Amino acid sequence: MWKLGQLLWKRLLYVHVFCAILGISRAEDVLTLEDAIAFAMEKNFSLTTSKLQSLFPELQEQIEQQAFEWQFQPSIRIASRREENAEGRARLEAERVFSRGTLFEASAEWVQREEGESGALAEVRAEQPLFRRYGKLYTLRNLDRASYQRASSQRSLELETEALVLRVVEAFTACIYGGELEKQEEAALDRAESLWRLVKARQRQGRATGVDVLEMDLLRRQAALRLERVREETAQSTTLLAELLGRVPDQLPPLEPVTVSEEALPSLQESETLARDNRIELEQALADYAEARRNMKLQEREFYPDVRVLASYQPETSLGEEGWFAGLSAGQDLNLQINKLEYQQEEAAVRAALTRVAAVELRIAREVRDVHSQLRTSDREWAIAQDQVRLSEERYRLARGLFPSGRIDANSLRDAEVEWVRAQTQLMDTLLNRVRVRYRFWDALGLLLGSNEAE
Repeated sequence: MWKLGQLLWKRLLYVHVFCAILGISRAEDVLTLEDAIAFAMEKNFSLTTSKLQSLFPELQEQIEQQAFEWQFQPSIRIASRREENAEGRARLEAERVFSRGTLFEASAEWVQREEGESGALAEVRAEQPLFRRYGKLYTLRNLDRASYQRASSQRSLELETEALVLRVVEAFTACIYGGELEKQEEAALDRAESLWRLVKARQRQGRATGVDVLEMDLLRRQAALRLERVREETAQSTTLLAELLGRVPDQLPPLEPVTVSEEALPSLQESETLARDNRIELEQALADYAEARRNMKLQEREFYPDVRVLASYQPETSLGEEGWFAGLSAGQDLNLQINKLEYQQEEAAVRAALTRVAAVELRIAREVRDVHSQLRTSDREWAIAQDQVRLSEERYRLARGLFPSGRIDANSLRDAEVEWVRAQTQLMDTLLNRVRVRYRFWDALGLLLGSNEAE
């Protein structure tokens, strides 16, 4: 079985080998991909807003927990009437609700009269609901709902964080890809300018036609247009990356590719198991199903009678005699049609939640199979793209060597140049895709932010 401990946060550092192609060494004041991810998770404005909003259900859960602590309420009252003496009362009330629904209340009061006897009063009351309101299911209903909302909010925040990580990866790699592609297009433009000047010189010598000059001029203008388009796209990617990091583009330091070694990936069966254990969407779907079942059970309680056992005791004091009370109260709704309809609603919600669990499981399995297949395909595409670059470069060199002797025409030379540029662009596309597929793979397994299971 694949070891979950190997799939923690370090997976965020994985980006395929750029340095083998780009030949860039690390310098000071550069931004690595892992640094960009960490900075975005800390400084991204949208994610920060969501983090603050996630505090609301967490605080609400704490509020609901306080309902089961001792509640104290002191009060003081001083009163005087026309035909009565002034009187002052100091009272302290304490109550607590226990998890089974038991309500315990105690009060103590001191009465101070201007004339007449002064003294204390005390009372203890207890109430125990039965049937409809008995037990943790009903008593803790608000706390359970708050806990569910807090957990759902946290999962939503994790999903947003995963989406942010993928966006940072895409923007970061697009910036590096754009910078390297810009160098390639600049070299292509220089070659096109050189070919254009060469053909014009040959035209003056009578060894090239006006059509050949137009061919090379078109090649030169196309290269210039591609370079301009690449620069625009790179600028857009840089702006997007800066926005994701909560910065302006001018604040971004140079970007550095990260060299990582090849890693053994889990098999398809292991990947599906990991996804079922770690995908947040499935965890949320199961939580929704559990919440729907809890609501249905609560609604079922509405068919039960509302019975309460009541008791109170007043000890003897200077102002009152000893007294006690014990009783039973009961009630029942006679119109059960509304309860039946509401119960049917909750039943339908349970079925819908269970269906969603099955749908999420199928979707996760499909996504894992798709991205696992994309991983294998990207490896083959990478090998073919490298061979295609070498082949097209050799063809261009051969064409460039044969053109001065007139053994090939300008159109063939232009085709060889275009093919070489296209092969280099395809190689960069393949490299970019490999990086993104790797991150999408860990995201599909639910391991982009690390394992959900405790080690």
